[in-house]
Amino acid sequence: MKRYLFKYAGLRRDGGLRLPLPALSLMAGIVLALLVIPRTPVETIRGYGDAAVFSGSGVPFLTAYWKCSRYHILVALLSTSYIGAAVIPAVLGYRGFALTCASAAVMIDYPAGGAALSAIVLGIPALITVPGLLVLAGDSINASSRLFSLRFGLRQRAASSAAARRALICLGSLIPAAILETTLLPWLAAVLIS
Repeated sequence: MKRYLFKYAGLRRDGGLRLPLPALSLMAGIVLALLVIPRTPVETIRGYGDAAVFSGSGVPFLTAYWKCSRYHILVALLSTSYIGAAVIPAVLGYRGFALTCASAAVMIDYPAGGAALSAIVLGIPALITVPGLLVLAGDSINASSRLFSLRFGLRQRAASSAAARRALICLGSLIPAAILETTLLPWLAAVLIS
C-alpha cells in the first residue's frame, strides 16, 4: 500500500512533491480566472489570454512550436535557480489563468459555436502540452529545491538521470502539438466558424 501511495499519488519518499503542487497551482490559476472573468471587460480578457488563439493557416511551424513550448522552457530555466521552487507554481498558475481567459475570449467572440471551437483550438493542444508541463514542473521544483538545499549547506540525494529523460520526452511531445496547430486545427476551426 505504501509503495502504491508513493508511486501513483505523486509523493516522493524524500518528502518532496512531484505532481500535486504543480497540478494545484494550475488549478488555482483556472479558478482565479473563473472568478475574475465575469467582472472583467472583454478586451482585458483577450489581453490576459494567449495573443493568437487562432491565427488561421499559414502559421510557421517554429512559431507554433514556440507557442506550445514557451512555458516548458521557462519552467526548465527556473529549475536552474534556487528560487525556482517558489516561482514555478506561479508560472503554472498563470498558464491556467491564461488558458482559461483564452477559452473565454473564444467563446465570447463566437457565441454560436464558441464552446466547440474553444475545445478544439485550445483543448486539443492543451491535452498534449499540459501533462508534460506538469511532469516537467514537478521535476524542476525538485531540482530547484535541491539547489536551494545545497546553497545553504543541507545534504541532498544525488539527482537521477530520469528527470533529464522525462524533460526530453516532454519537449519532444510538443512536436505533435505544433504539427496539429499548423495543419489540422486551422482546418477544423475554419469548418466550425463557417
